Amino acid sequence: MKVLVNRHSIFLIVVFSPLMSLAQHWNSLQKGLNNAVNVLYTDSSTELLFVGGRFSYVDSMKIRGIAVWDGEQWDSLGGGIDNHYQSYPQNVFTICRYHNKLYVGGGFTKAGDIFTKYVATWDGQKWDSISMRFNGSVNHIMVYEDTLYMCGSFDSVGSLNSNSIIRYDGVNWTSIDFPNVGPVYSMQFYQDDLYVVGVFDDSSGNLHRISKWDHHNWSNIGEGILGSLADPSCFALYDDKLVVGGIFKKSDGNAGNNLQHWDGTNWLDLGGGTGGQNGRVWDMFSVGNYLWTGGTFSSAGNIPADKIARWDGNQWCGLGSIFNNSITSVTFYDDTLYIGGGFWIIDEDTLNYIAKWMGGDFVDTCSIVSGILQSIPNNINYAVHPNPASDYLYISFEFPQSTKIFVTITNLTGQKFVAETITAATPVIDISTLSSCIYFISIQTENGSVMQKFIKQ
Repeated sequence: MKVLVNRHSIFLIVVFSPLMSLAQHWNSLQKGLNNAVNVLYTDSSTELLFVGGRFSYVDSMKIRGIAVWDGEQWDSLGGGIDNHYQSYPQNVFTICRYHNKLYVGGGFTKAGDIFTKYVATWDGQKWDSISMRFNGSVNHIMVYEDTLYMCGSFDSVGSLNSNSIIRYDGVNWTSIDFPNVGPVYSMQFYQDDLYVVGVFDDSSGNLHRISKWDHHNWSNIGEGILGSLADPSCFALYDDKLVVGGIFKKSDGNAGNNLQHWDGTNWLDLGGGTGGQNGRVWDMFSVGNYLWTGGTFSSAGNIPADKIARWDGNQWCGLGSIFNNSITSVTFYDDTLYIGGGFWIIDEDTLNYIAKWMGGDFVDTCSIVSGILQSIPNNINYAVHPNPASDYLYISFEFPQSTKIFVTITNLTGQKFVAETITAATPVIDISTLSSCIYFISIQTENGSVMQKFIKQ
């Protein structure tokens, strides 16, 4: 949350647009998919959006594991991805173009009619295998300086011993001698060095979650990413910094919660990171002045932001929508925000596992600073739970129990249903008489006000 610190004057406002229907801001892609999306890949060469996951139907058509969207309609890729041993398609985790072919990685063993473990290529007409055989899944594929890099859960590729990472220059496959053992989830080059995240052990059995390769040697990054349950899973480049996302806690010694960035020397917080019962960040996408994040979080920088949030270098903004499951991939296609994941409902509308944003520059909640108020805390730390809720809403505060809190609940048209004063000692609101709908709860104290959306079941 952006807060202007001044000894004499701090005033926090959260801005919102309660009278607008949020459902109209997301559009489905025809009938969508029948199962989760893992990856969205915008291919600038063909101006197409490729979608990978574990689905078997797209817009009621039998399309397995991978599909392509041209902005108006869906199409298949030659029979798609399947698993030779199971009737249900296995996961596609990553898609990347290299030398006029799409390289697709995941946990599958078949592409079209070709038996190929974990990696396949698509030339626009047909599937093919590659010359090397992987013995474990491929989690991420990327290109840097005309070289293809792959990482995953393998330890050999063909006859090469190659722990979790390998590269291909268009002719030869070579190992880069990753010294650790364990899965690597994602890679990113920053200041010409290769950074990787995962959960891997060194030769002494010490657990690491991030490492750097300078083209000669591997090394740790500062104190790394700390915590026994820490699980970093994605990278982004933003404002000349390397941003790492996943699930990890500041209380374990990290710079931030679920998000932090590296400037080449130090780890730094990113606006307070994300939070919630599970604050994980699954994916990030940097475009223009913004960093978009998707995951399972319910807040960003202490403002309500369900599953998706936007960082502009100074403050977080949420879009106001409520998702019934996680967002695992974020991208821009044709200058439009697209998201994919495990969700199938957005703001009580059915949008099956993929959606595009039609709200333009609209944001529902952003933290800004304005005005004058004497001697108040820097922000309002609160949580409203459960969400969705049936009979009661509970509000958690970091204020003295005697603090008076004025609460109002309105619907999307602004009609008021609850207006009462409570204290931090008894922060319970009876909503049992409300109809099933989306509502806004406004929380006001002498320190400022916040508003967020909730679903009454």
